[in-house]
Amino acid sequence: MLDSTSSTQPVENSVSEHRRGVLDATVTASWLKKLKAKSIHSGGKEDLLETISQVFLDAIFSTDLRMPRDCAVVLCELLESILFESEPCLKAISSLYSEVCKEVCTADDLNIDTEVLLDRATNLMTLTCMRIKGIPPSQDVEYGARDALNRIQWLLQKSLGTTDGDSRSQQPYGDLSLLNTNRVILEAAGDSLLKEILDDGLNLLETSAAILESNGDCALSIKASQWCRFMDEKSRQLAPGDNQEAIKSGQWHCNQSCRETALAAVTSGMPVDQPCNGGIRIFAVPIKAGNDIVGSINIGYGDPPKDENVLGELAQKYGTTKDELVNQSQKYHSRPPFIIEQSKKRLLSAAHLIGEIVERKRSKMEIQKLNSMLKERITELEPAERERLKLADIVEQSNDAIFSVDLEARVMSWNKGAEKIYGYTPEEMVGNSIYKISPKGPDAQTEEIKRLVEEGTPPQMFETMHTRKDGVEIPVALTISCIRDENEETVEVSVISRDITEKKRSEEALKKFSRDLERSNNELKQFAFAAAHDLQEPLRAMSNYSDLLTGRYAAMLDDRAVKYINRIAESSERMQALIQDLLHYSRVDTHGKPFTVVDLEEVFLSSTKNLRIAIEESSAIVIAGKLPKIQADRSQMLLLFQNLISNAIKYRGKDTPEISIDSKIENGLITLNFKDNGIGIEQEHFERIFIIFQRLHTRDEYPGTGMGLAICKRIVDRHGGAIWVDSQVGKGCNFFVQLPQVQTKETTEESSAHEHSAR
Repeated sequence: MLDSTSSTQPVENSVSEHRRGVLDATVTASWLKKLKAKSIHSGGKEDLLETISQVFLDAIFSTDLRMPRDCAVVLCELLESILFESEPCLKAISSLYSEVCKEVCTADDLNIDTEVLLDRATNLMTLTCMRIKGIPPSQDVEYGARDALNRIQWLLQKSLGTTDGDSRSQQPYGDLSLLNTNRVILEAAGDSLLKEILDDGLNLLETSAAILESNGDCALSIKASQWCRFMDEKSRQLAPGDNQEAIKSGQWHCNQSCRETALAAVTSGMPVDQPCNGGIRIFAVPIKAGNDIVGSINIGYGDPPKDENVLGELAQKYGTTKDELVNQSQKYHSRPPFIIEQSKKRLLSAAHLIGEIVERKRSKMEIQKLNSMLKERITELEPAERERLKLADIVEQSNDAIFSVDLEARVMSWNKGAEKIYGYTPEEMVGNSIYKISPKGPDAQTEEIKRLVEEGTPPQMFETMHTRKDGVEIPVALTISCIRDENEETVEVSVISRDITEKKRSEEALKKFSRDLERSNNELKQFAFAAAHDLQEPLRAMSNYSDLLTGRYAAMLDDRAVKYINRIAESSERMQALIQDLLHYSRVDTHGKPFTVVDLEEVFLSSTKNLRIAIEESSAIVIAGKLPKIQADRSQMLLLFQNLISNAIKYRGKDTPEISIDSKIENGLITLNFKDNGIGIEQEHFERIFIIFQRLHTRDEYPGTGMGLAICKRIVDRHGGAIWVDSQVGKGCNFFVQLPQVQTKETTEESSAHEHSAR
């Protein structure tokens, strides 16, 4: 079928479907009435007369320049089949022409120039009358007439169910909707409804139709005619790979035409009519959902080509033979122009329907989303409401007084705890001034609190005195916070009041106990210091007299007397050592020196120098790695090193004593490791060895007072550190000392306080 429409320009719908329908009905009704009045036709022919009226109107509204000529042949054949003679036929067509002209001139909103319609109607009526009068037509008109008769034959065959529509089963390459990634249209309407919509258009043309998403993905595709199915399958065989690769290759010619036309409609937002690679044409309409274009719907129409040159080019392009294409082309029956136009109108309606479905689906999903959000909000609010009620119950049941006050100092709420503490009921307090429990009224403190509340920064907690209903003053601890409105402005103040009478009593008792304890400690320190000094004098006298007896009167004494005198001397020496260690122990806190930067390497060298005799006598090997500097009391660090090194020498095994000292710094802490190869300690004694006077061996086995490690622990405690041991019997010990590299302000102040107290 030849067609004069532009290949790529959008098709303009010249008259609304509703307005056209009204015009059809009016013309047909008036014309039939006039024919009956003139007795031009007998009854029972109304259906064919309605068809004649429809063909006449389709011809003048069509933009195809050949429509008047082609339809003149159709009208002549139809009129002669009803009226049989030329004169009634001429009267009938003239009557129809007058009715059409009258309705066109009086109709509104046709959106097309009335003069154009009248010219087309006149042209059609003239051509029809010429055919009725038997005026020989030109060859071109004769061809058009034959073509029109073929179309009438298709109408008759379709009414009998004998058209050449092929099966609408899937093509061998499968379902292209499986590749759909967009799925807006497919999921909104569903496969079944989309197929029903496409079938409505294909029932007239029996060619091909498709619905595509806005990105070109296939929602549904149907190839109905043998020509369309054959050409589509042939071009798919030319494309390589799976369907996805074939679409991208550009060699799937029919699919490419379908996608290009669909995307052109989506891009332009208007219907698009253009040639198909397969020899027919494609008409595509955009699908609009609200303000969005979500895809397009298209339909193939027109006759397969008859020209041998065109068929030869198609055969070469599609990889088939010209004879095969001729065979396929001959199987397709031409459709009348008004059928094609009607199919296009249906396509416009289908696009509108699908758009409405998508929009409603979107609205439904939006409603579902809002419902879901509402449910989530309700779900969130339910725990919040339960929590609010729970908190309200906690407030009401609290033993603390919890109440709120507005900016005018009026009580707004009053819980049971407040009633219990102050003696006032809610009825006595709510609405009254808060100064009811503070008879002194506003003072400097309350005025300052009021100012801070107005600024939004009240003190979190402070203590004051309140008065109960019975007039008794009680100390209370108040916690104050602001209650703000939606504008973040303070409107009320929340107050939590706790009766701290018992706390105050406990604090006073604790202060008194602390003072008594401090006094007792000072007295004990003074006693220990004085006792140590007073005890050393008679011990020195005992030592001197035992030396005199041994030196001057040894010859006069027997062995037993010498033995007794030696025991007196040994006991006095042990007593002096014990008193000296006691003095060291008690003076760790009282006679400590201020903390300064101390080089532990220098401390190590000084300690080994002081222990030189013990080291030489035992042939001990004492080494140290690189030791850091530390903020400490140097004299006490020296005593610490000497005690730990001498302790390792004293408790040596059979092997030569080996003592090593190394250190590591981590997170501001220095950890010293004093490692030896001595006799070791059982794990059950790890804590005991740091307690004063605790010994694991007799004095005959290992001499000493049992004070060395206790003094070490007290030194470490004064420096805010820790000391511990790790050992196995027979495998030596590892004494660990952990000290802060820099002393804190609190430790320094505590040390200074001890020194001041001692002085």
